[in-house]
Amino acid sequence: MSSSQSPAQGTTTKGRAFWGWLFLAAGSISFLGFLYAAIISKLLPPSDNPIVSAIQKDNFAEPCPGWNLEDNLMAKAKCMFLQKHGLNPVQEYMEEMRYMRSNFKG
Repeated sequence: MSSSQSPAQGTTTKGRAFWGWLFLAAGSISFLGFLYAAIISKLLPPSDNPIVSAIQKDNFAEPCPGWNLEDNLMAKAKCMFLQKHGLNPVQEYMEEMRYMRSNFKG
């Protein structure tokens, strides 16, 4: 009985090793990217590069305090838009409600 492998078995083993190393490398690169974005970038000084700056300024705070996952997605998007442009979402909401009450009385 011979201990050598047939050519078909050797190819299969080499192919599995290739895919194994490829997925290991891709997973490692993904993990290092996440580690940089989540932790390391926050410890570095501010950057002039717009992409790095956006990663550094990213935070995990709620866009509008008091909202949770059950709230309306469009309302959250509107709140984030207003905050991005320096407006107070609560004040804008109150003004919108006043406008609707004054113009749509039945």
